[in-house]
Amino acid sequence: MRGVMLPELEAFRAFPAQGPEGLRNSDINRRAAAIECYLDLEVGGHPPAKVLWTNYKKGLGAYQGALEHKESYIREFLKQTPETLADGTYNVRKIEAILDRIVSECKAIAIDRWDPTDVELRPVF
Repeated sequence: MRGVMLPELEAFRAFPAQGPEGLRNSDINRRAAAIECYLDLEVGGHPPAKVLWTNYKKGLGAYQGALEHKESYIREFLKQTPETLADGTYNVRKIEAILDRIVSECKAIAIDRWDPTDVELRPVF
């Protein structure tokens, strides 16, 4: 196993974020794009999604943030059925990006660990 970063998405390059300078579009990739941000943020009748900048990380010289109402988005996701996920009622594009990243990393791990001398060659008839 090894760690992997969540994928950077174009949708997160200009994401509404509330901080000391007010509400502005910010690039939240690698700073506030937690896994909840990859859920469908258009469901549940909530106000438009935004990140709240909360902690200033002196070593990074940047604020870290969290998705406002993230628990609500999680609850909405957990209500989904295989049908709503398959029929497009619930937007899974961002979740698919995470799954693609995981599959890609699993393949890379397998390739890194593959030793051709461990393969027993047998004749094929």
